[in-house]
Amino acid sequence: MNQAYMHLLTNHIPVFGLLFGIIILLWGIISRSKQIKMAAYFLFIAAAVGGLITFNTGEAAEDVAEKIDGISKTVIHDHEEAGETAIYLIAGVGIIALYGFYAEVKNKKTASAISIGILIVAIVAFILTARTSYLGGKIRHTEISGNTVLQPG
Repeated sequence: MNQAYMHLLTNHIPVFGLLFGIIILLWGIISRSKQIKMAAYFLFIAAAVGGLITFNTGEAAEDVAEKIDGISKTVIHDHEEAGETAIYLIAGVGIIALYGFYAEVKNKKTASAISIGILIVAIVAFILTARTSYLGGKIRHTEISGNTVLQPG
């Protein structure tokens, strides 16, 4: 197993971790459930760890992809730039979620405000992460890049 494989293996963790974390955190906020919010925080932390692994294996994946005929270096560059922006927010969500987890355990008065803050940052991080994934998919998935050649049926 090489780093390019690890990049492909882990690239869905931040996207789905953030998405499901947002949904569960909304549920926790609405139901005022500490346990449900803590489950969402766990997903955000997992998304951040997955995002960091994915980001740190991206360079090796780029080295492999650039050697494949027909792969656009421009598309790879766009994906890389989007990833560099998204990783800061993903990591931020993970760090804030750690604090949110702590605030819930210690029954801090700021726990509700922290959950709203995490929700807002997580939504922005999800949008950027989904865009990064879309751009990454364009590297090899012709069905999204618009380069699909239809075969006569």
